[in-house]
Amino acid sequence: MPTTFRPTFVAAFLIAAAAPALAATVETPASAVSCDLEGWSRDKDPNGLNVRAAPNGSAPVVARLPWRPKAENGSFVEFKILGFKDGWALISGANYGDYGDPPPATPLYSGKGWVHGSLIGGQLVGGQNVVGLNSEPKDSADRLPRPGAVEEVEVKALLDCRGPWAKIDSNIGVGWVYGLCSNQVTTCN
Repeated sequence: MPTTFRPTFVAAFLIAAAAPALAATVETPASAVSCDLEGWSRDKDPNGLNVRAAPNGSAPVVARLPWRPKAENGSFVEFKILGFKDGWALISGANYGDYGDPPPATPLYSGKGWVHGSLIGGQLVGGQNVVGLNSEPKDSADRLPRPGAVEEVEVKALLDCRGPWAKIDSNIGVGWVYGLCSNQVTTCN
């Protein structure tokens, strides 16, 4: 018996398949500042880092980015940081770095979305050679001294950003650094 074509079923299927994409519309407020950085999720929640449709905690979740606790290298999801508003970073291109660990069974989120800056880490451009943190996002700003006993700088949160400048909370204090990258296993230049 030949299969009959049912246009109603096909139309319903196409609408249902498109619905998640329509629900995942991400807002970019005009007041958001533009950033040009990279970072990674610091969230170890087994359910994953919530990526939201707008820069606030009540906005719909458009994706969840899981961490890989059993990965030998690069356990956290990496992404580009495109903007910032009210403690929230606009990210895109979520993926695991290519550090030799097996790729995920399902693709990660490739769209845009907002994550809270307190859950973002990163590697300082220039690695551990950063002398200190700047008081403002410019080369001529006053330098906040780096404690001499600290060998490795840990980025605990992204507090703000402007272009390639990142205001971070770290184990050496709070201040601005030029550049933040997403490499979890070595330094960035």
